[in-house]
Amino acid sequence: QISDAINLMEIFIDILGHKDPYLSNHSYNVANWCKEIGMELGFSKEELNELTFAGLLHDIGKSMIDSKLLSKAAELTEEEYQIVKRHSLYSEKIVKNILGHIEGLEDIPEIVKYHHERYDGKGYPIGLKKEEVPLKSYIIGISDAIDAMLTDRPYSKAKPINAVIRELYRNKGKQFHPQLVE
Repeated sequence: QISDAINLMEIFIDILGHKDPYLSNHSYNVANWCKEIGMELGFSKEELNELTFAGLLHDIGKSMIDSKLLSKAAELTEEEYQIVKRHSLYSEKIVKNILGHIEGLEDIPEIVKYHHERYDGKGYPIGLKKEEVPLKSYIIGISDAIDAMLTDRPYSKAKPINAVIRELYRNKGKQFHPQLVE
């Protein structure tokens, strides 16, 4: 079962790479950041596997979003942003179908769904805050932000590591879980 799921994950990551070349590398980078943070927090091997898979699949729902929106260089309109924000719900649904039936991986759909929730409650898709959000979702969120800041995109240039660290501290307790910033 797990090997079939891994094969499906690779296929979906490949699909993402065809929609937007950034997304394939981004998925692997986020998974690696998640694993590093999980190791720093003393997670078990099983927890690290769950977190790594969730990091790998967090943006899989973007395969359901128009490529033009994903790679748009200009700022998104409010309507376009609402469409892009649906990716976390699409990700949950896809991941539930790929992994939801495998023992030890059944929490991944929920972890993926909430990766854009913020510590201050201003995130999406629901606006959860503080301890309402699974810690692993926060780990994906901070890993996602770190990789985005370290990578050139059509709408933003990569930041140097010292600027990334400043941004993390500036958003400690707002966007990011305070424990994870530390």
